[in-house]
Amino acid sequence: MFILTFAFLISIIRPAKTHQIQNNQPWNHFYYTLLDGAIPPTVEPFTSTNLEKVVIDQFVQAPIFTVLIFVFLGLLEGKQMESIQKQLENDYQDTIVANWKLWVPATVVNIGFVPPILRVLFLNCVFFFWSIYLSLLFNKKEEA
Repeated sequence: MFILTFAFLISIIRPAKTHQIQNNQPWNHFYYTLLDGAIPPTVEPFTSTNLEKVVIDQFVQAPIFTVLIFVFLGLLEGKQMESIQKQLENDYQDTIVANWKLWVPATVVNIGFVPPILRVLFLNCVFFFWSIYLSLLFNKKEEA
């Protein structure tokens, strides 16, 4: 019974792997609670405090989280760590640059203009499109 249940769960998880990453609300909630606790929000949108938060988010958190996405999706696809490492070597730099093109402006808007209670919702709306990009990136080489 356990094996059948596990096989059923895997059959659901594999097609929805990008959706699984998209549903990272617990991490985002924890992360923004921690960030706002360490660096309290400001009323004004364009402050050095908000700039500091964007820099932390995009140049500390984002590179780490991007590696975790590569590893998580690779493992869900049944790839070996060597294959995941090769994909990181081939695609990480382009992915992080694309990440910054989308997420730096989105993070400026999120931190500067979105009320803290709605930040995770805003992130998930943007992440929907980011997950489409990642899905296309991860699957383009498999089809070629």
